Amino acid sequence: MKASHPSRYACLALCLLGIFTSLFFLSTLWPLGLACALLSLVGLNDMHQTHHVVRRNYPILGNIRYLIESDDDKLPFSRSRRDRISLRPALYL
Repeated sequence: MKASHPSRYACLALCLLGIFTSLFFLSTLWPLGLACALLSLVGLNDMHQTHHVVRRNYPILGNIRYLIESDDDKLPFSRSRRDRISLRPALYL
């Protein structure tokens, strides 16, 4: 991986950094600390789940894909139809 590419855990690391930063300025930055804590919990949950590879490899940011693309989007095929096609045995060898 090139050094210019951001790490896939950068968003989670920034959220954890936001928590620790807000602890020093608790009286003024508590909303930032709360938001970072909630996002960090989502990221840690994403890292330990086993159903979605995108969410496991890109915690926090991987959830954006499931907000944009649902299971029924048909461009070019829906995810459910794509799964049915890929499970079919090869007819032509």
